[in-house]
Amino acid sequence: YRQRVLADRQRRFDSSPATLAMTAVALTDASKGWPALKAIQHARYLEGSDVTSPSLLASLLETLGLNAAASMVRDPDEALISANASRMGRARVLMQEFGVSGVPQLILHADAKRTLLSLSAAYSNPSALLNQLQAA
Repeated sequence: YRQRVLADRQRRFDSSPATLAMTAVALTDASKGWPALKAIQHARYLEGSDVTSPSLLASLLETLGLNAAASMVRDPDEALISANASRMGRARVLMQEFGVSGVPQLILHADAKRTLLSLSAAYSNPSALLNQLQAA
């Protein structure tokens, strides 16, 4: 990751294409959001793959059987671009509401209540995140 992504000055360090792919998944099969996110994160952080590439993202989605989403990523139309802008807008509103900036952020929405979860401890102690989820 450090050499193939962070040190690469030829490719963009941009999550916009991956965000667009996640929106395509949300529009076509929202139940596959977690597996899609996991595949994209694995490709980026463990394999050092270029997740700014629409063709790579589409291939990842196809391996999960998300062919409609993959097609949308390969050839984004106005509906996908609009839905993506809407999702990004809702995320900005939530971030303002909770006074946070940057990523990642995790806001749990359960029983009409939203709770900002701390991810800093979760990196070194994943059970800390589980404790927060149970307490929320």
